[in-house]
Amino acid sequence: WLKKNTSPGSVVGSLSQKTNIEIPLHTDNRLFLPSGGNTLASNDEIWERFMRMGKIFNLSPEAFPELARAYSSYLFYDLYRDHSFDSYFRSDVATKIPVDLYQAKVKEYEKILSDDKNISGNYRLDYLYVRENDVVPRLPPGATLVYDEGRIRIYDIP
Repeated sequence: WLKKNTSPGSVVGSLSQKTNIEIPLHTDNRLFLPSGGNTLASNDEIWERFMRMGKIFNLSPEAFPELARAYSSYLFYDLYRDHSFDSYFRSDVATKIPVDLYQAKVKEYEKILSDDKNISGNYRLDYLYVRENDVVPRLPPGATLVYDEGRIRIYDIP
């Protein structure tokens, strides 16, 4: 549906890393929340975009660091990974975002949650891609359901 019904370069938002991996493979759309390994966006911008998607998908401040931890390799690729000798060849290496950084980002996230202004911040967001297991998103005024297949809903974001 996205490939047939949206303009090339339009921006699609999803909180699902799997969906975010597939959208550029099958469409001409751009991602609101890109992978850190495939973007020129700064780490600060990726953090803010992640927080904005978290807000849209009603992610609680308690769930925010858990999802950041789970998605850290998608979001930040190598930034928080162990860089010691042979670490790329060991399976026991985990991505570890420092605790003090988590705490600071949770505080930033709480500020974003309390801000009722533009839901996507200073970033373009044309469509919101919602999967059946996603929580009901916090839609901005004027958002229109343009596709509903049951398992997938897509909203046009003004």
